Amino acid sequence: MNAKYARVSTLEQNVERQIEFDGKVFIDSCSGAIPFSERNAGKKIIELVQKRKIEELHVHSLDRMGRDTIDILQTIKYLSKNQCTLVLDKEGIRTLNADGKENLASKLLISILGAVAQTERELIRERQREGIALAKKRGEYKGRKKGSGMSTAELLDKHKKVVRELTSGESLRRAAALSGVSLGTVQRVSKALLTEQEGI
Repeated sequence: MNAKYARVSTLEQNVERQIEFDGKVFIDSCSGAIPFSERNAGKKIIELVQKRKIEELHVHSLDRMGRDTIDILQTIKYLSKNQCTLVLDKEGIRTLNADGKENLASKLLISILGAVAQTERELIRERQREGIALAKKRGEYKGRKKGSGMSTAELLDKHKKVVRELTSGESLRRAAALSGVSLGTVQRVSKALLTEQEGI
């Protein structure tokens, strides 16, 4: 059978764009940092793939598989070993050819996309840390006063459309354009999502 996998980071996030599919759909609500094989839906998929009951596994975009390049590649290797083709709908990538052999071009592209996404997230965090450190050094950073401003949950709830675009794999600028908000707002929402996913 053909199946589709969707992942959101919180129960509030909308999965509608990810699950437009005529077939069995598996949904996880968890951080992308959790290994695929340790997620509830991920475990079920692994079991069914092992029994050769899933021939094609569709995913909206690569980042829905996870946030760790090594884990993504290990998962794809397991799927391929058990003759299950991973199809990345947004990127238009299939991991196995029609003859069941590994698509080497897709393997290279997935490795590059995963590494770029992971590096981008690490750079964003590093810039945030550096910015805070510089502000503290100048005496300009005091942190947010307790009880002031919106909480992370309130920010994400207020900007649900931005959350949907970001969790569907859109870039910050594209998410801003599609949601009709400023880039700064999208950056705040993106930071809030990272904070929530990492539990910090």
